[in-house]
Amino acid sequence: MNFFMFLHLAPVWYALFSPVYRFFNWYRIDYALTDKRLYFTAGLIGLDITSAELPEVQNLRVYVGVMETLFKRGTIRFGNTNALRFVEKPYEVYKQIQQTAMDITTDRQFPNQLRPQENPGYQTRYKP
Repeated sequence: MNFFMFLHLAPVWYALFSPVYRFFNWYRIDYALTDKRLYFTAGLIGLDITSAELPEVQNLRVYVGVMETLFKRGTIRFGNTNALRFVEKPYEVYKQIQQTAMDITTDRQFPNQLRPQENPGYQTRYKP
């Protein structure tokens, strides 16, 4: 067997090991939603930690495919390349991210603590 044969079998190896990699990587994905940021960690060999400021999280989209429906999970995508994969209750998490981002943005523009008591205005749940 030579190198040329292994090179031609690359799509086969990818097709065989990609589902195995995704299965083991699925257990290593964690997400944390705080009142200011969204953190997510992933990685099979090493651990990659990424964060995103909530007001800057834009273009949120929820995808629930056939396989994700079977496992009762979904994918939340934001921006061009970022995604939260295998999220339980993706529509609830989507709403929570949207609401928190809107609360932060609104509180930055119209801070609750600077409003007089007689004019509460838009009361957000965000507490800086």
